[in-house]
Order: sequence, then C-alpha cells, then structure tokens
Amino acid sequence: MSAFWQAFTPKLIIVWREGQLGRSWRRDALAGLTVAIVALPLAMALGIASGASPNQGLVTAVVAGFLISLLGGSRVQVGGPTGAFVVIVAGVIAAHGYAGLVVATLLAGLILIAAGYAGIGRLVRFIPMPVITGFTAGIAVIIASSQVGDFLGLATGKLPADFIPKWAVYLSALGSINAYAIGIGAATLAMILLLRRFAPQLPAFLISLLVASLARVTAFAGRHRGRSIPVHAGGDSCAPHTERIVGVDTATLALRLHDRLSGGSGIAAVRHRRGRHDRIQS
Repeated sequence: MSAFWQAFTPKLIIVWREGQLGRSWRRDALAGLTVAIVALPLAMALGIASGASPNQGLVTAVVAGFLISLLGGSRVQVGGPTGAFVVIVAGVIAAHGYAGLVVATLLAGLILIAAGYAGIGRLVRFIPMPVITGFTAGIAVIIASSQVGDFLGLATGKLPADFIPKWAVYLSALGSINAYAIGIGAATLAMILLLRRFAPQLPAFLISLLVASLARVTAFAGRHRGRSIPVHAGGDSCAPHTERIVGVDTATLALRLHDRLSGGSGIAAVRHRRGRHDRIQS
C-alpha cells in the first residue's frame, strides 16, 4: 500500500490488520459504553442549548460518533458532542434556521475532506501547547457552565448560548434552587471522585450515573422532582433549499475552523500526555 493511501486508511482497519483489535476489545467496549452513557444526555442538553431539539442532538451524536470512530484517522480521537460548538450552532440556527445549519455543516464537511487530502491538518502540529491547553480548558469551562442549572435544579427556562448571559440567568434564578437536585448531583460527584481515588480500575462515571439514576427513580417514584426534557425545542424543516446557501459562508468557515482546531488540538493534547507518560515510565 502506498504512503498516500496508508495516510488516509481508517485507523480501525490498520489496528485490525495489526491484530490489536482482538486484544483490546474488552477495554475498548467498556470505554465506548462509558462515553456513550455520558455523551447521550449531554447531546440532548447541547441540542436544546443550541436551539435545536433533543432528538436532533441524539441523532447527531450517534451518527457522527459512529462515523468518526469507523473512519477516523487517529487511534486516540474521541468523537462526541462538545459544548464549544453551542455558541456557533445557536448563532447559525438563529440567523438561518435549522436548514441553514444543515447546509453550513455539509459545506464545512466538504472543506474538511478537501483539507485532509491536501494535508493541511498536519499544520496542527505547530500549534503551541499553551494554545491547546487554553482551548481545552475553555471547552471544559463551557461544558461545566452548561451543567450548573441542572446541578442546582434551577428553573431557568431556555438558556442563552453565550457564557456571561447564561450566568446572568443562573444568578437571577437562584431563588429556585432544588435541594433534591443538589443532593443527587453532589452524591454523584462524590461517588465519581471516591471511585477514581480508591478503585481506579472501575468505570467511575458509568457506575455513578447508574447508581444515581436508580436512586432518583426509586426515591421519587410517582413524584416529579426537577425539570423535564422538552419534546421539541426549535428547529424548522431541514430541506436544504437553494436560498439557504446564501449567507451561510461565514457560518461554514466558523464550523470548519472550529472542528479542525478542536479535533486536532484534542489529538495533540492526548499525544502530548501519552508522550510525557512514556518518558516518565522509561
């Protein structure tokens, strides 16, 4: 196989040819299950926060996550919903509707494919680690910020996508704090920290989520505590009419640049950590 085709062969096929797929399938399956349990409710939340619907967030996470894992070119890349996209996606939906988002996503995908075959992705290697650290830390802040309302059980209604307006809504809704939500959230967080400290070989996130969900259903059976998920939150017809293409060029560029930076910086961060770990072990 030529070097060109080797570079664009999905890593799943390369790992299978190397015989590593059979040796690590148990760990990979457990890791995939843990990511799925965490990503599915996050996908619904980010779908709502972006102005779309929960089912649209779920479908996007499932389909895109499967295709990334099937066709991805890195051994360490994880595909899933990311809170850093919320601001961009919410702005596109507000300006052009859900159909405009579909058109912008398709165009951004075509640009990414062309950039991949052109080898532009290799430029991510030259991004300094402080930039990667700041980018990943910013994503962590956005994701954590999006969960504050649910952790405190605040009755906020639809939240704005921007960081500062979102916290302004949180502060204005502090009078609606739900003690039951705080108790379940704090217990879940404590369970995760304790499992990772004293039993790191166990899937802390998966166990904590299952125990907390079971406790919530058992303790509050027949009673409603907390907020329900809306059946539909925005989103119009996704038919990509010709007029939708006009005016989405900026959104397409934003999606393309953000996806390239988030994916590339994530891989670079993992490789940096793996390299540092290897040096420590040696």
